[in-house]
Amino acid sequence: MDNGVSLNGSPDTQGTCPLVASLSMHYNNHCIGAMGMEMAMYEIKIESSFSGAHRLRGYDGQCENLHGHNWKVEVFISSSELGEDGMVLDFRKLREATQAVLEALDHRYLNEIPYFAEINPSSENIAKYIFDRLKDRLEGIHARLTKVTAWESASACASYYEDYDNA
Repeated sequence: MDNGVSLNGSPDTQGTCPLVASLSMHYNNHCIGAMGMEMAMYEIKIESSFSGAHRLRGYDGQCENLHGHNWKVEVFISSSELGEDGMVLDFRKLREATQAVLEALDHRYLNEIPYFAEINPSSENIAKYIFDRLKDRLEGIHARLTKVTAWESASACASYYEDYDNA
């Protein structure tokens, strides 16, 4: 339960007072409020995948050549409150939104996708591409998209997240 208050003194409809939100910080995956009190957070994660080929322009090494990966994608959503249904977000809805974004990448030569015409399709940029499109698709939910991680192999990945605390 959130007792956030807006700047005009009325209950905050977004769940957190903007001033408190700007003073909050994260420490060891715990959200610490402005008064130093820990705020409870829920997090959900789904995994999905796509297959794609790419080449890294200007890279001095084998990855400059055309090659492919079976990418694993992790999507994280967090919220300080559960919805009326007792969930952060229905996993099915998150999977459907994620799949809709990944369809544009699956079995494609990523360098030919307009977004990657000038931007290298690195793991970092692929994670950001997915994050930005998912953020648009999930607009209006009570939770927030926290992070997207793109795994190009079992031992190599890159994540993208936005720093909401300093936004």
